Amino acid sequence: MASAEGSGCTRSDIWDHYTKSVNEGVTFGSCNYCKKLFKCLYGSTSSLRNHLKTVHTVYDEEEGSVDVVDEMIDIYRTKVCTRRWPMVVFYTVIDIAALNTSVVWLHKYPNWKIKILKERRRRFLKELGMAHQHKKAI
Repeated sequence: MASAEGSGCTRSDIWDHYTKSVNEGVTFGSCNYCKKLFKCLYGSTSSLRNHLKTVHTVYDEEEGSVDVVDEMIDIYRTKVCTRRWPMVVFYTVIDIAALNTSVVWLHKYPNWKIKILKERRRRFLKELGMAHQHKKAI
């Protein structure tokens, strides 16, 4: 296999964890940790990314905060069935703001009345919504 150095750009950050090589026009990535070889079909690096997420923890340490936020938002997401991307962006901002608010609240008041951890965020979001509803009605 010929080395890929100098042959085009590598846009993905995934190549920090792989050694890129090209053989007969086909791109391969060799894992820097376990030396397993992967074929990158049509320029896709998803198999490389999946390998790092499932086998090696170093990748999760680098991108863990994004994954945690996505998982926490998915639990209580403002679901909207629309193809209008501005609405999707708006509701995602609302979801992130509600998550941030609950994190700050629970950090400031760690002995809040709900002791069951799984219930705390749900109850907080419910009370947050009810408080805004009563303020609007007044």
